[in-house]
Amino acid sequence: MAQPIIHQWITHQRRNLRAMSPTISAAGCFVVRSLANIILEVVVKIFFLLLCAFMVTMIIAPAYAGDINFGSYARSEAMGGAGLALTDGGVSSSIVNPAALAAACSGLRFVTPSFDLQTSGASVSDLQDSISDLQDSDDDGALALAKTFGTQDTKLGVSMTTGITGAFGLTAEGEAIGLITPGDYFKEWASAGAPTDLNAAYQDGSFLSSSLIGQAIAGGATTSEIAQMINDDGTSVSAQYVYSLPAVNCGTKFNMANGRMLVGTKVRWLNSETHSWDVVATGDDTTGELDVDVQENSNDYYEDDGIAADLGLIFQPKKSLMQFGVVVNNMLNPNLKGIDMERMISLGVASQPNTRFTYAIDLININDAYDDGTHLRMGAELALTKKIALRAGHCEDGWTYGVGFYGLNVAFAGDAPRMISKALRF
Repeated sequence: MAQPIIHQWITHQRRNLRAMSPTISAAGCFVVRSLANIILEVVVKIFFLLLCAFMVTMIIAPAYAGDINFGSYARSEAMGGAGLALTDGGVSSSIVNPAALAAACSGLRFVTPSFDLQTSGASVSDLQDSISDLQDSDDDGALALAKTFGTQDTKLGVSMTTGITGAFGLTAEGEAIGLITPGDYFKEWASAGAPTDLNAAYQDGSFLSSSLIGQAIAGGATTSEIAQMINDDGTSVSAQYVYSLPAVNCGTKFNMANGRMLVGTKVRWLNSETHSWDVVATGDDTTGELDVDVQENSNDYYEDDGIAADLGLIFQPKKSLMQFGVVVNNMLNPNLKGIDMERMISLGVASQPNTRFTYAIDLININDAYDDGTHLRMGAELALTKKIALRAGHCEDGWTYGVGFYGLNVAFAGDAPRMISKALRF
């Protein structure tokens, strides 16, 4: 329904251009109309895709308890994070392996914004409500995260990629991760709704008599003494931010005696920040009120920048349906303070036996970077039409699923496979 309306609108705008054309020379009119048509179609397509992504986010994400991804990387994530050897996805394949750029068309293409939401110990809906707190590198943001997610150990991750790319491209990439590690006393306090009057909360049943704080109140502990118990138990909030403005992507290809080799690289100028806060509780025995705040650890604050580079290879043998890929992440290591980035090597194989079916199998981290071991990822895609595809896969964290619909890719996973080019480890 939306596509005919869009085309009608474009046709109407073209008619308006023709009505203006008598005052322009024939050659000039042709150029103006051509450029206007291209701009109109690109703008409308981008608007349509973003509108679809927004609608899907609002409808599906709040009810979904796992990780979710929209945009260019979602194709690979839906296939279990596999796809190092794929080239048919164009822009989406190049995000996984920069060598796929060499198979892209010569013109530049817009990279559909990729939004990746990852949670552990919380739902996507919770993360949506707290994205602004995660992005704020100040005490207020840290305290809000602690109160909201302090009922259990929680990780929150947000990342985005967008830009333009082809055989050469520029992309903007950003990542943010928050980690909330509450002590047992703080967990109880947060689970009770973060009350300021502990005795009143105990009387109305917010603290069970068997709980740590309930037992302390029943034993006659003062508010200041309970505050000290919270502090001694230890509760912390940490956050890391990395962004690349810009990332430069390029790829080339050359023929060999037994096939064709594609080579690509991504060079990123990374900027990073690392913060850490301790939760500090104070109690007023006169009023019986508990006040909770955070204090940033200056010794754990780092701000740095550096250049990172990834290398990708894809080999396409002659007379074979198979093709093979290699990716070396952090071949050039930026050595950012407070952020661990090691060189990681991964291998992949992929095939498209027919126009409707594609599968991929990858071995991630064969050199055991981060002492994390080697992981097997695999996935498949079934194209129902040229514009609609179903996807599924399996990775080290479980099953993944997704769909492709008129250029919009969406992926779902209980625990999403980490994109290997990310600087932060979730």
